[in-house]
Amino acid sequence: MPKKKQIDYASLYTLRKDGLYMGYWHDENGCRHAIYDRDAEKLYAKIEQKENAPAIPITFNVIAESWERIHTERVGFKTMEAYNAPLRRLKARYGDLIADKATPQMVLAYLSELAKKGYARRSVQMYKDILNMIYNTAIVDGKATEAEKK
Repeated sequence: MPKKKQIDYASLYTLRKDGLYMGYWHDENGCRHAIYDRDAEKLYAKIEQKENAPAIPITFNVIAESWERIHTERVGFKTMEAYNAPLRRLKARYGDLIADKATPQMVLAYLSELAKKGYARRSVQMYKDILNMIYNTAIVDGKATEAEKK
């Protein structure tokens, strides 16, 4: 049976004058960060742990609040006032839902439910428009798919 090939961890990293090995890891944005350890094998394990850490899923509340901050500056006071009630109900309905797990069927079911409750066509359209604006902003900001990066 052949021997397993031993990895020379020390050759993977730079040995500094102070006796520490220095390596780099990249975060989800691609930024490089230096990390140090006296043992090259432990440094390898630290870097693997950092790079393979699961991404924190982004909820609908996070992207809705981000949209609200951005959109408040772009529209008039009365327009934002008209958005408050639908936005509050959408946050209550989808708040803890992971943003990229929402499906068109879920939205369609909710809009149909609103129509059955007797909401006017324009009111239902406003809910649809707000959801559309929230997700469009999240896509442009790169937040809707951050959970899928890892």
